[in-house]
Amino acid sequence: QVKVNGRFGCINLDSKWIPLPGKAVLWEEDCCSADKHDLLEEVNLDGQGRFHLESWEREFTESPRFFIAFWVNCEDQNKCADPIIRER
Repeated sequence: QVKVNGRFGCINLDSKWIPLPGKAVLWEEDCCSADKHDLLEEVNLDGQGRFHLESWEREFTESPRFFIAFWVNCEDQNKCADPIIRER
């Protein structure tokens, strides 16, 4: 079983953490394909930018690798110095 927990957001110029809530996190089997068959799971971030992805061994029998993709709309780009992924 594979589990990934994390938090998505950015750090502003004052070094303050700004969560990016409500954006989609995609867990895919193939990094270069838009085929829905490759989508293992899609979740939305909570109000603090946290996400939890979970998958089972049966989904990794043919290819043991996976990719995580983020859909982010940076409406307030001036608030962020650098978008990052921060582990919980």
